[in-house]
Amino acid sequence: MEGTVKIEEIRQLAEIMQTYGLESFELEEGATQVRLRRSGAGAAQIPAVPLPAATAAPAEPPHQKSVAREAPAAPEAGRVVTSPMVGVFYSAPVPGAEPYARVGQKVTPGEVLCIVEAMKMMNEITAEFGGEVAAVHVNDGDIVEVGQPLLTLI
Repeated sequence: MEGTVKIEEIRQLAEIMQTYGLESFELEEGATQVRLRRSGAGAAQIPAVPLPAATAAPAEPPHQKSVAREAPAAPEAGRVVTSPMVGVFYSAPVPGAEPYARVGQKVTPGEVLCIVEAMKMMNEITAEFGGEVAAVHVNDGDIVEVGQPLLTLI
């Protein structure tokens, strides 16, 4: 973890925290400092560090909405698109714009389906396979976890 911290390293540290029930975790290696803190119902606690260090978001979201926008169960023949990272789900490029993918819409491989914002970076989630959107499992602004279903394609 020398120099810069990669998102995958932060993800691994967050998983370790969750596995062992840790409330906070600090790691210093040279000029790099990483501080992870799980918060309860309050706002995210991200300490400011004046060094060229990486600071991570909480390992566990303060409160996650569990109500899905589209309630139907994933069809057996469906293929689920999951989140590759912890972040905030957005269905459109900007607030008020048309969503990238709607239920009933046909998508092709490589087409943008949604965005997951992580550490102020907007990450486009693209279709690895073509199909029709059968369900969107999360709402705009929901915090998503690694591996959480975002959409189902049939």
